Amino acid sequence: MFCFLQAWLRPVFFVCLSSLFLFSCSDNSESELVIFKEINGSFESSNRAINSSTDDLLMSLNEKLTDPATSVKAGIWQPKALLIMSMSKGLYDYIDKLKSEIKNEAVRKRIDGTEIFNELDRKVVESLFFIQGKGAELQQRLKKYNEDMFSIHPQLDSVFVHVLAISAWAFDSTEEKNMAVVKKYFTGKPAITALAMLSRLQNDVKIAENSMVQFCHNKIPIPCGLIFDSYSAIIGQSSSAVKAGEKIEIIAGIGAFNMASKPDIMVNGKKVDIDATMTATYKFKASAKPGKHYVPVKISFTDQDGKQQTIEKNVEYTVIKDPCKDN
Repeated sequence: MFCFLQAWLRPVFFVCLSSLFLFSCSDNSESELVIFKEINGSFESSNRAINSSTDDLLMSLNEKLTDPATSVKAGIWQPKALLIMSMSKGLYDYIDKLKSEIKNEAVRKRIDGTEIFNELDRKVVESLFFIQGKGAELQQRLKKYNEDMFSIHPQLDSVFVHVLAISAWAFDSTEEKNMAVVKKYFTGKPAITALAMLSRLQNDVKIAENSMVQFCHNKIPIPCGLIFDSYSAIIGQSSSAVKAGEKIEIIAGIGAFNMASKPDIMVNGKKVDIDATMTATYKFKASAKPGKHYVPVKISFTDQDGKQQTIEKNVEYTVIKDPCKDN
């Protein structure tokens, strides 16, 4: 009897780094403010979505601890997943503290009678990261996080060391070269840009955490004959805030399935082939028209009872007007 294998798909949640630094017209601060508020919000929304996915994986790991068929393997990999999550939370919370310090130390301004921090204050970023030394401290924490995560198990190192974005922040080199990364992203930047970059860094941490926890989850074999209770669509996109004409990727798949589910995926009315991981990637250029746009995604599959099912969702993205073209 053929035993179907479970395939847990990692949802892809990330925003293009290029979007953060393509807008460089310093004399159009109001447009810059709108752009980076949108980008920062996109990262924060992504972080919440990834966190929910990771929590679901941990819940499944905990359930496997109580199942006699999976408890032995779960006893090995569930503690490693907990360690990954603990380390990630420590770094995520530290970055959150940096974001709070920027908001608290920035020059204040009043809008409609309410005092808020000045999102365009550049001095607060320079002071925090380079005078107070938080830039060097951040770099050291990133390096330690990277080393500690990959030391949990040799397989985690071999699988993820060259693919996770967090590694690019913590390469092992001279102190001067390491600080060049921090200088690149924070020198001369206003508060809102620094906040967006820190949110993007938190996004890298959440992606690393989710990927590695899912790896631990997938190390636990599923008994033959298991019938899945439900299916859910996994649809991710490479960016939710872009300039006109920039490329966007949409990745779609099914959250839990066996090999008999035979998913058929349509994106923007076009059939997209699936790869070995049972996901489909669709690339296209963003609209030239500023504002919100929607791309329809339809996933059809055969459920565990042999019935045809269809899930339809719209992927939203925002085209931001390029302030440089206003000059």
